Amino acid sequence: MTDSPQAAPGGTVPPKPATKTSVWIGFGLGLVPWLLACIPQKDYGAITFLIFACFGLPIIAVIVAIIPKTRRLGLGLLLASGLGWLVLGAMCSGFFR
Repeated sequence: MTDSPQAAPGGTVPPKPATKTSVWIGFGLGLVPWLLACIPQKDYGAITFLIFACFGLPIIAVIVAIIPKTRRLGLGLLLASGLGWLVLGAMCSGFFR
């Protein structure tokens, strides 16, 4: 007996178990624009980060999630985008109450 992976009955090698590392990397990358939008900057610099985080990040995340190789990274980006929207909504509803 050998230690090499045995071929399945269909003649294919069984897939490697998936790791959650790329989801966490995507989540971390997705948080960066939201965190940059919270940092006070001169000359309305934070507004550009907020606009990108609100509208650009979800579009990029969906595109990355459609590609099979980067699906887990896109999932992390989508999770960060959704969480950012929830936090932004909570801050706005508390401020404009």
